Amino acid sequence: MAKLQYPTKSMLIAVCADDLTVTGFLLTGMGERDKKGNQNFLIADKDTTDEELRNVFTSWTESNDIAIIMIA
Repeated sequence: MAKLQYPTKSMLIAVCADDLTVTGFLLTGMGERDKKGNQNFLIADKDTTDEELRNVFTSWTESNDIAIIMIA
């Protein structure tokens, strides 16, 4: 039987949701910001543009350290 291969580094969860949902996830310690200022969370509200959502989603899908993207 073959052994399962696990990632050698920790992976992140990215969250795009309303302020209460994102705050709840941040309180668990899942928030991350890299040296360039990119973060793995976005508070979306009625003023968030489609272009902003598209850019954030694209950057998350191209990231090597994000394993799960939650959109609420």
